[in-house]
Amino acid sequence: MKKIRAWLDDYKLIRVYPISNSESQVFSMRLNNQDIVLQPHDIGNRTCELYLPKSLKLENTYYLNINDEPVLIEYRFVTKSEKFNHFFYYSGKLGSVYSKSGTSFYLWAPTASQVDVTVNGSRFSMNRTERGVYFTRVSGDLDGAEYLYQLEVNGEWVEVIDPYSDSVTANGKKSVVIDPEGLMKLKEFHQKESLVIYECSVRDFTSDPDTDIVHKGKYTGMTETGRKDKNGASCGLDYLKETGISHVQIMPVNLIGSVDELHPQKTYNWGYDPVLYTTVSAAYCTDVRDPYCRIKELQQMAEEFHKNNIGVIYDVVFNHIYHGHNVFEKVVPYYYFRYDEKNKLYNGSGCGNDLDTQMPMVQHYIRAGAETFIKRFGADGLRFDLMGLHDIETMNLAVEALRKINPDVVVYGEPWTGGGTTLEADRQAKQSNANLFEGYGQFNDQMRDALIKGGLNGPKEKGWVSGTDNLAADLSAIQNGINGVTYNMAYVIADPNKTVNYVTCHDNYTLYDRIKAAGIEDEDTVRKMCVLANSVVFTSNGTAFMLAGEEFLRTKQGDSNSYMSSDDINALDYSLKIKNMDVFEVYQKLIAFKKKTTDRKSVV
Repeated sequence: MKKIRAWLDDYKLIRVYPISNSESQVFSMRLNNQDIVLQPHDIGNRTCELYLPKSLKLENTYYLNINDEPVLIEYRFVTKSEKFNHFFYYSGKLGSVYSKSGTSFYLWAPTASQVDVTVNGSRFSMNRTERGVYFTRVSGDLDGAEYLYQLEVNGEWVEVIDPYSDSVTANGKKSVVIDPEGLMKLKEFHQKESLVIYECSVRDFTSDPDTDIVHKGKYTGMTETGRKDKNGASCGLDYLKETGISHVQIMPVNLIGSVDELHPQKTYNWGYDPVLYTTVSAAYCTDVRDPYCRIKELQQMAEEFHKNNIGVIYDVVFNHIYHGHNVFEKVVPYYYFRYDEKNKLYNGSGCGNDLDTQMPMVQHYIRAGAETFIKRFGADGLRFDLMGLHDIETMNLAVEALRKINPDVVVYGEPWTGGGTTLEADRQAKQSNANLFEGYGQFNDQMRDALIKGGLNGPKEKGWVSGTDNLAADLSAIQNGINGVTYNMAYVIADPNKTVNYVTCHDNYTLYDRIKAAGIEDEDTVRKMCVLANSVVFTSNGTAFMLAGEEFLRTKQGDSNSYMSSDDINALDYSLKIKNMDVFEVYQKLIAFKKKTTDRKSVV
């Protein structure tokens, strides 16, 4: 028999499940030293509703008596109410705030009845202050101190790391206090030429075993100079400069859940499984046990790129949290995520949950994470993963905040979802709504599909480049794309500043593999088709985007979804540059053309 549970779903509404024949039961509560009998209303599915005469104060613990048997009332969807967000939205600083004489700790936990913080093994109680924020100050120089929060929520004690952690121990087991003065102060960087964005991961770019890159798979490996492959070809930073690209887009480096930071080479993953947004992965740093190392080495990478006139764009995954490390659900249950009609976590991301971006404190957290990448990690731009799962208001507010820090910040994202979503269609930051985007852009998959039939198209399907039979429809999307217009028969995005043209990215096939999959067998024809596809991209209005390695016909051996495949599949093979030098030289010319064509600039 299932345990009976009672949930507060609004300030005056309790739902009880499972309950049979509720009218034969007696429901009562003690409020203001009085016993109040509540009348049940069956709503089906063994659930009844009880309406309270007055709102409850959420910092208290309440019990519902069912036939004189007490049942804890758990705070549930009351956290989604407008009243809750009005009373408890907090715009101030959260996390740890260091000074040499003591560190202050702030945790937003409005439904918790008690909160403690354990610092270096000593436990301190925290005081409930305004808007559901718990606070305490611990004296002494706590630079590098490890800490955890303990909370009593819905009658249970849980232990969590700080959602706003500046740094953590290996694999995010504990949060760490950081002295901001011990970090680098990165200089502002402004790239004046047209955007040519080059997407790569730290690991893929540095892991070729036939190069002399010392720190393979590491932030520091990205910017080593004087490195060569076995044929004497440049690799690493020297190679990136040789291509002529203006910006490098780094695949996710936030704290991720699928790679063991202590043994990162045992597992490969792209990193689209975030645990926290305010700190970064130590899988790519040289000393995982030093909480400063993960921060400083990413800062150093950004600084070296800037010194070499290359902008840095970080790929940020603000649409879900890795299922195995859900700190947020423990701190404020039912608040941070979307739920379906059966009260189960919605899964439009395909990763187990969707962040509820319409909640004000979710917006607060997204802005905090985005601002951290701009201020601390030298981001010149951000690429939002599955941006269609975000609401337009949240995106507009986030970009507005970022532009106050850097007026030239570059922001764009994937204008689609991984699956369905409970977010209303007209509120989604998806492609059909892109005319409502304020100061950010989106990927033009319309031209991509017209050129090569990428994305979710069948591998045998052909685009204009590979010999389509649907010439008229594809030409319309291509002609519009050349003008910087994202064209669909149902809508048109006419602003080139909102269009990112491309044919391939980390998802799906590489360009070489895509053409081969379409049944093109002649190698010389494949080479020409690859060059033709990106020639259209680089001579089009709007922003030009490319996957690392397309300039030398990169292959993943036909793997169309290599997110957890090996380094053998994913690593850039620099020897292909020598083999396909003629193709590489064409790309150099296309990139130079795009950067120097002043009337084709984009400010996304």
